Amino acid sequence: AALECLNHLYDFVRLYINFFQPTLKLRLKTRHGARVHKAYDEAHTPYHRLVVSGVLAGTEQEDLEQLYRSLNPVSLLRQINENLERLWDTAEHPTNKQGEVKTYEASVT
Repeated sequence: AALECLNHLYDFVRLYINFFQPTLKLRLKTRHGARVHKAYDEAHTPYHRLVVSGVLAGTEQEDLEQLYRSLNPVSLLRQINENLERLWDTAEHPTNKQGEVKTYEASVT
């Protein structure tokens, strides 16, 4: 149950990060003695960087555009939070089909 929940969580997080979470990319790093100066590009989503790069074929870009238009960031965040809650519930109340799993505290005493 926890693995299934974690896999669903990863699916939603992947979509949210790749399509809606802008990131800074290091463009230049120079050292002046002990000081390091870093320059960054503008923050863009991985999806935007991929589209701008021009490496996608026409059909691939259309498919990604269609996927992007079908996504709702608020809905994705809600699904991420719901899966996190389910995962925490699983961790707090583990199900044991065989009845052999012991908690760490019980096995120490």
